[in-house]
Amino acid sequence: MRGLPFLLGSARHVIGIDIGSHSVKLAVVRHDAAGWSIEAVARCALPPDALHGHAVREPGAIAAAIRPLIPRRRRRATVRIAIPAPTVMMRQLTVPADGAVPRDAEVVRAVTAHIPAPLEQTVLDYRPLAAPSSDDTVRVLVVAARRELVQSYTATARAAGLEPAAVDVDVFAIARLVRGRLAPPGDVVIIHAGARYAGISRLQAGVPHWIGDVPVEPGMEPDVLARAVDRALALFSPEEPAPPGGVLLSGGMVAAPGMVQAFAARFRCPAELLDPLAGARGGGPAYTVAVGLAVEPPEAGR
Repeated sequence: MRGLPFLLGSARHVIGIDIGSHSVKLAVVRHDAAGWSIEAVARCALPPDALHGHAVREPGAIAAAIRPLIPRRRRRATVRIAIPAPTVMMRQLTVPADGAVPRDAEVVRAVTAHIPAPLEQTVLDYRPLAAPSSDDTVRVLVVAARRELVQSYTATARAAGLEPAAVDVDVFAIARLVRGRLAPPGDVVIIHAGARYAGISRLQAGVPHWIGDVPVEPGMEPDVLARAVDRALALFSPEEPAPPGGVLLSGGMVAAPGMVQAFAARFRCPAELLDPLAGARGGGPAYTVAVGLAVEPPEAGR
């Protein structure tokens, strides 16, 4: 029945859902021969404690917030939802390959030593980062998350009357948007600042590397956040980090006055807001994850 949404004329639309600690953001993206375009965005505040840490505590309350955000004519669209990067283990591993294809069993065997939970309690995915080498091995990026946490997000989507086609990681969604439209040349640091924490990743050669996160407080001064991010990069990077070619800022907290200037001064490189709405309406940086989820065509990936 994979072709059915095409017959119904709605599968060329993708809905991205970003569940944050204070609000849920949704983006509807239309895909056609000319590429993709944002059809609608919406957000709704969440009740306190709807999430516990990063896991969904109140799926019914979040589902009730999501339902009215979905345009009625798009309820059969492809749906993708994000989980937060701090909940995910990411590793680059070298595994044997059959031609251009990594061996699934070898990926599982290689990653088992790194995951904190038993394999049956874990959701795994991976993708090759380069063509196989001459010794029939390939470098892959492996992602692992607790099955219980992933299921808390998919159950929330289902409670809202949606069937998620894929679960992604928020930093991958942002990186997809950066690669596709907004990246300055070279290596960039991406800061996604929500209501409680700022996630830090680095995009190098098109591959996102998760660095870590720092706490965010209401009214936090831009230079204080910039210093905290700089310290985190120095602390969490496996080796002395080279200066980035640019800094991209996304999330609801980064539109505060002076934020771009503070990061440009701290990192001594260009800094800019990552705004998928391109100034068409307010709050664009808050929708980065939701739009990044939805810019992949409906038939792409898992």
